[in-house]
Amino acid sequence: MRTGDNFWAALHGTITMVNAIQNSRESKPSIPTAQQNFKEVLSCKNSKDENINTFVDFINSKNLKNFVKKLISDMYEFDFINATSVDYGITGVVAQEKYKLLSKIDLLEHSFGVLNQISKIIGRTYGLHSDYFYLAALTHDFGKSTNLLKSYEIDSSLKHHEASAEYLRRLARIHPELTSHSRELLEVVIEVIDAHHSPELEKHFYGVKSNEDNKELHLIMIDKLKQADKLQRESETEKLQ
Repeated sequence: MRTGDNFWAALHGTITMVNAIQNSRESKPSIPTAQQNFKEVLSCKNSKDENINTFVDFINSKNLKNFVKKLISDMYEFDFINATSVDYGITGVVAQEKYKLLSKIDLLEHSFGVLNQISKIIGRTYGLHSDYFYLAALTHDFGKSTNLLKSYEIDSSLKHHEASAEYLRRLARIHPELTSHSRELLEVVIEVIDAHHSPELEKHFYGVKSNEDNKELHLIMIDKLKQADKLQRESETEKLQ
């Protein structure tokens, strides 16, 4: 069996086991969950160095350590705290009033918040693969930073989710320490980010026939990302009202 086959077989086994555990919990008394044991991962109250050190310690995949350092550094270097977390082009007229309110939430706070939400939802449910859920949550809106787009020479006419995906592609190219498996999983993250505001791309995941494990990971990750993003927006709305 090839190394890639071993990887996907292991992933399929992990997901199957998780589904079995979740199904069994439905008929048993409540036990501690990821949400009950939740501790905030990143915070705007912390310094840049504190958040970098915290996230590096939080990530279990050793070859991702330098990669995530760069992610957090870029958030501060490109002034996410003064960038809006809202993209009016995505929402349409009906939601304009809601998003005028949410425009008071900066991109740093929103990105940290979605990461914290997905951590609360999944904990370490997916083992080492959980790290890639965290990367998707943290970086899904990076394309809203005009400073970042200029520095990485990313086409500003791209939709923000497309720009976020392109940022990750470019960052991966300058990190030779990433293993082939990490790059394969990062490509899943990139595709999920690219699709989270694109119904047509999301439908593509449901039609994937060539690799059922790959398809399953896409579907789970995009579901958890959307759930975390929705919960964070609800939390932000409640905070502002």
